Amino acid sequence: MTFQTERAPWVRVLATVQRPAVKQALWESGLQADWLSEESLCLAAAAQTTLLLDVDTFTPLDLVRTLARLSASHDAAVLALASPDNSGATRLLALCPAVRVIAGNLDSLMSYLSAGVSPSAPALRRVWLRVLAPSVPVADPFVLVLIAALADAPTMESAADRLHMARRTLFRRVHDLRQCLGIEGYEGRLSPLEHANALLEGYYRY
Repeated sequence: MTFQTERAPWVRVLATVQRPAVKQALWESGLQADWLSEESLCLAAAAQTTLLLDVDTFTPLDLVRTLARLSASHDAAVLALASPDNSGATRLLALCPAVRVIAGNLDSLMSYLSAGVSPSAPALRRVWLRVLAPSVPVADPFVLVLIAALADAPTMESAADRLHMARRTLFRRVHDLRQCLGIEGYEGRLSPLEHANALLEGYYRY
């Protein structure tokens, strides 16, 4: 189904690369698309526009950083395109309240968009299209913010400052998450980035 030109909606696509298949599908559906960089994400999220997140173009760390920023927005309405076998990514998507629709393939996503349903419309639950809702060990959006802060901080003290919590509290939160995710091993001397990678690995293999 193709949109009429006079009412073709805009979709802002966030991806690390412009995949030809996605560009072709949007063009064939008559959707007008802007391709965004991560630097312009905050402006787009605040503009009450529909964002299409092409998940499979992101590394796990880049995805968690992006979702952490989106989770802080009260205006963003995000549709995510994610491969059904990328269960780690879908677990992270399930943590972000801004993500309203998760589609497992382009056909289901285009069908949803062509139906004219706004992803920002009030809904009781998130919409899953051709992808199963995953089990999530710790369904707290703050996990995204915590992992992103760890990934970008040079020290645990710096990460605690970014999160506005005491260093001891941060260590306890990280320890509790590791326990929930079944992560074993000594954690006392890990760097913040090593903690972030361990927690991401835990979500991806859970």
